[in-house]
Amino acid sequence: MASPRPIAAPLAALLATVALAAPMAAPRAARAQQPNASYADAFDLPRRRTDPQAVYTVRVDTADITGYAVTYELRRAADAPRESGLGAAAPLTVAIPRWAPGAYRLAEFGRYPRELRAETDAGRPARVEPLPEGRWRVTPAGAWQTLRVTYRVTFPSAAAAASPNNRNFLTARGGLFDGPLTYARVEGTEALPAHVRFLLPEAWRTATGLAPTADPRVFVARSYDLLVDSPVLAGPPEALRTWRFEEAGVPHTVAYWAQPGAAAFDTARFVATAAAVVRAARGIMGELPYRDYTFLFVDGAGGGLEHLNSTTIGARAAALARDPAAAASVTAHEFWHLWNVKRLRPRALGPFAYQRVVRSASLWWSEGVTDFFADEILRRAGLVDSAGAVRELEASLQSYLDNPAAGRVSPERSSLTAWDPPAVNGGYSISYYLQGKLLGDLLDLRLRDATGARRGLDDVMRRLYDRFAGPRGFEPGDVEAAVLAECRGGAAGGGDACGWVAPLFARSVRGAERPDWAGTLALAGWRLDTARVAAVDASGQPLADLRAAVGTFAGIGSAGGAAGTRPRLSVAGPHAGAYRAGLRSGDEVVAVNGAPVDGPEAWRRATAGARVGDTLAVDVVRDGVARRVTVPLAGYSVLRVRLAPADRATARQRGVLAAWLGKNE
Repeated sequence: MASPRPIAAPLAALLATVALAAPMAAPRAARAQQPNASYADAFDLPRRRTDPQAVYTVRVDTADITGYAVTYELRRAADAPRESGLGAAAPLTVAIPRWAPGAYRLAEFGRYPRELRAETDAGRPARVEPLPEGRWRVTPAGAWQTLRVTYRVTFPSAAAAASPNNRNFLTARGGLFDGPLTYARVEGTEALPAHVRFLLPEAWRTATGLAPTADPRVFVARSYDLLVDSPVLAGPPEALRTWRFEEAGVPHTVAYWAQPGAAAFDTARFVATAAAVVRAARGIMGELPYRDYTFLFVDGAGGGLEHLNSTTIGARAAALARDPAAAASVTAHEFWHLWNVKRLRPRALGPFAYQRVVRSASLWWSEGVTDFFADEILRRAGLVDSAGAVRELEASLQSYLDNPAAGRVSPERSSLTAWDPPAVNGGYSISYYLQGKLLGDLLDLRLRDATGARRGLDDVMRRLYDRFAGPRGFEPGDVEAAVLAECRGGAAGGGDACGWVAPLFARSVRGAERPDWAGTLALAGWRLDTARVAAVDASGQPLADLRAAVGTFAGIGSAGGAAGTRPRLSVAGPHAGAYRAGLRSGDEVVAVNGAPVDGPEAWRRATAGARVGDTLAVDVVRDGVARRVTVPLAGYSVLRVRLAPADRATARQRGVLAAWLGKNE
């Protein structure tokens, strides 16, 4: 995700339109955003009379906040046909997802339910046998109408439970309940609607994208997929604050959960920032395809995860006190996902297969180009000025051009291997977020130039959305075809101005060749200046080449480090001194020069004083084997990138730049 940007334009107009409120009642109904495809689609919960019913109960007891209890009931009608073994003594498979949509890594959520038991009518116990990959075989003692499965979701440590983050946590003053961690299911029943009841401390209230019911503690989802994709943030009024605004008649909720003693910040500007993001994004796509939307902000570790009509985002109160728009970038990124990924998805990702790795070559588009649109949203919303937009592009280009992996690992390859350690690419690693974001900039600039600024990546996104959103999904080649179609449709010379499309995708999307950045940037009147310089600290002293870090715990299933378990290293790649010495991404860190390392702060303390010429003894565990790696520290160089304006930009160049900035020339 892109770095947060400061507010660069007044938000007075937005502040005047944002309705700030105390704890809210259930949101009022929003008008329909999309027509139903058929008569049957209009039913509130599409199910037959004899279909089973899925009902969940989540219970929190603040006397023990190391976890929470879940009851899952699958209820059959008395005269329902016994299909797929339901209602008979035949074994069933109960499963917890191994991964969460939007986070392309195996989290193995099935490790956390404890004391899983099952029974049928009249409390008759069913036999439960653990299976691999987050599954259990449940064999009822005989025919049944109700199968009841109970378990306790237990965090790996008290520290993990009490570490507020954007995925899942539980404290005495609130928590975040993540779907994949919480809800088991009988395999094969994913299409069933589900009700879920939250039995929480009396003072707690909730914020969620789930559909409300007449009971404020009960919610409904049209399917298991929607249930799993709708986290619930809860806490008492002093911890959980909520506000509302509307855009185009559609209600939006902003919820913020604060830690005890959290710094005060300008909540009006904070909410106005979210409203500005929604307004700018709607301006690009022309519609809002949901009944309502909920922003769930947590005063904890950063990052975020998208959901169908909500998002969870870590935004520390201290950062918001310095700048109420500190979370603008991640907010724009996660919000844009409601179109790109949640509705327009790579065909390989759906229907969701929660128990296995699902690879896609298009994450550079689904995640990386989402970063491009996040930047565009900030520009259009006035949340970043022109100078800030150029600085962000310079920073992205610097990260890309200074990484040897950029010329070795293609965007499609980095997408396909998102689930794997860097070793599958020879130790080289480059983010498909970064690759896709820059490809978005490149495609937009080239389209603007070829079409006289009449077409851009906005048009490509709308074309893909109109043709492939929904159950169909898109294939990798569909993106190239959409770019070519928009280029030809807007170019005065027709296809003659679009001969760059096919070679670009062949060489720099499927292939790993670096695009012609100098030539592309020149289309907007920029000159690309680069220089390699020694890496130094703020005082001008050479920096020691370690280039390895330990991530912050950001919830079970996140990419960050652990809480209560050994932290894991992330190493830049074969060009880093840490890699050459023998450290690898994924190594579990035990100690540095004898000082125990139990998290990011301890790692920073242990390495902060290291200088060129020093040696670090790093104790790690790899594949269950303890080893000591000696790291001699030398200096290193970095690439500096600057975009210099052309001396005499042409009208065509000025038009391309103005279109990229979202301004009229």
